[in-house]
Amino acid sequence: MNCSTASSCDNYPPTVVPASTTGVTLEEKAKSLENKLKDLRENDLHLTKTYTSIGEIYYEQGECERALANYKKALESGLRNLPSTDQSEEIATCYLNIGQVYEAQKRFSEALEMCEKALEIDLKVLPPNHPSLGTVYTQISSIYDSLKDHSKAIKYLLKALEIKLTSLPSNHPSLSATYYYLSMAHFELGL
Repeated sequence: MNCSTASSCDNYPPTVVPASTTGVTLEEKAKSLENKLKDLRENDLHLTKTYTSIGEIYYEQGECERALANYKKALESGLRNLPSTDQSEEIATCYLNIGQVYEAQKRFSEALEMCEKALEIDLKVLPPNHPSLGTVYTQISSIYDSLKDHSKAIKYLLKALEIKLTSLPSNHPSLSATYYYLSMAHFELGL
């Protein structure tokens, strides 16, 4: 199954430096990060980001199961190790990443559950117009679109658009993507 093309959503800003800019392949980057894991202790605060980065590489390569395994390890590590003041945003990212993989695997109810957990956390810890909220709303709309519930997809896309219009520059690519998704959802509804 190909993870990288399964979701029509723009996800959180990647924590991985694109391999094309470093001359290193994604596979080499993943192996390097996996080697780094050997040096980290179970309670190391860097575990969460390292597992997330490895998961992002595998997601980008279309390896859903390997991505999911690393995202789940990131979540477990974060829940175990991160102090409560720093925990929330990283934990929300873990839930969102897991939700994206579940959507790619067509496990839509599980995808919604994970994305709703991410949204619940982000609503508590982020300002109301933070771009990450727009990203979570867009991901939820993508799941509803996959379920052919275009009315709900539009509802979440409008929330995403409202946030993105106030928090991103007017020429940001995420805005044009959101307008595109809105137009497609309206088209599917025959509007």
